[in-house]
Amino acid sequence: MSETVNVTRRGEVAVITFDNPPVNALSRQVQEGIQSSLRAAAEDPEVRALVIIGGGRSFSAGADIGEIEKVTSGQRPVEGLLPLGFLLTVEDCPNRW
Repeated sequence: MSETVNVTRRGEVAVITFDNPPVNALSRQVQEGIQSSLRAAAEDPEVRALVIIGGGRSFSAGADIGEIEKVTSGQRPVEGLLPLGFLLTVEDCPNRW
């Protein structure tokens, strides 16, 4: 996991909480933490449901502005904002959930 993402269990439910104040931007660190948490939950046969929530007062405002600036200045490719691997991990969660 990462400092910005944690997982708790409530019976058969894994709750992934990401907390990246002030607006829970989907920074690279948050994406990697969610991705790692999803993989761990998918490998746990006792997990029957999964919930992803934002800490604080909001779910997410979207991409991290700092990372958008890196893309517009040419320091990072546009694929770095929401990498395909992150999106596929979310999309490919087991259908038992």
